[in-house]
Amino acid sequence: MATMTDASRADHLALQILKPLAVHYLRPELEEVVINRPGEIWYKHRQSGTWEVVEDADLTYDRIAKICRVLANINGARFNEADLPVVSCELPGQPYRFQALMGQNVRYDLGDRKGVGVAIRSLAAPLRDFDAWRPDQRAGVSDALLVGQARFEEDFAAPDDIVDGLRMAIDRGETILVSGATSTGKTSFTNRVISIIERDARIVTVEDTRELVVPHLNRLHLIVPRNRGSNAFGWNQAIDSLMRLTPDWIVCGELSVANAAAIYNLMGKGHPVITTVHAGSAEEAMQAFVNNMSADGSNLDPRSTLDDLHAKIGCIVQLDRHNGRRRISEVAFPAAERRREEAIRRAERRKDLDGRLRRLADTAR
Repeated sequence: MATMTDASRADHLALQILKPLAVHYLRPELEEVVINRPGEIWYKHRQSGTWEVVEDADLTYDRIAKICRVLANINGARFNEADLPVVSCELPGQPYRFQALMGQNVRYDLGDRKGVGVAIRSLAAPLRDFDAWRPDQRAGVSDALLVGQARFEEDFAAPDDIVDGLRMAIDRGETILVSGATSTGKTSFTNRVISIIERDARIVTVEDTRELVVPHLNRLHLIVPRNRGSNAFGWNQAIDSLMRLTPDWIVCGELSVANAAAIYNLMGKGHPVITTVHAGSAEEAMQAFVNNMSADGSNLDPRSTLDDLHAKIGCIVQLDRHNGRRRISEVAFPAAERRREEAIRRAERRKDLDGRLRRLADTAR
């Protein structure tokens, strides 16, 4: 009679422990399931890409913690809610990727002291025809009433064209910087920007202290301690986890020496980022990225990094305070400007080439 090896025994135990989750993630029509708080699970449907939320009282904090401990153990990894609260692995014998965070570094509601974030993604996607990747044929952007527009105008005196520019940057999935000095309302304005994002989007925030307000139900808040001695969860761990938590948008706390390089790297991974920066102008806001990364020991070339930021950042909103009132003093769209400049250069090169071809043709005659 065949006997179970230690490895197969461990896999068998893991699959038994995973049963309360398996009833969700094994559904063939689902691409991914995520948990933002105990007792609630979100389904991402494979065909439509839409999210659906269901309740499951069996998925308690303690049960999820037990699953994390077992999976970490069979993969020879450390897991500790207080010190190293992350588990990243493939599920034993199943084509699914598992990512989880627990404890003080993850929250849902503002008053939470600890929380849980889980993402389980199918690795066995069906082969799709090339037509599935055709671009959306909709012309322009929606003309629907902009959520939060009245509040923008009331709180920050933002005219319609600025709000429309922000909205277009969001529709294109471009990174947004909110810049200003102390007490200019950067966090408040960021909350207004978040209110523009479609309500069915999945948003993950990363801060050292919970300040951001996210009205979206499919949300998760990661906490990276300002004091690095608090536990082993730092910005590098946060970035690794973010990539596997599949956010539609990532909203970060204020740019600093500790996080500038991490946020810069995020911007190059296909996930739009919203963050704030302490600066006096739009150009200074981009320079602040370079300065903070240099202060952290980055060996990137400052000039090429600044050039790269012009291509990556969709919108910069500069705030100031005048006669006691917060206001928008400058709005820049670096990525759009870069696209216009490149289009002009292409047109000039094409014109130059056409001229040379005509001269050659004339010479040949």
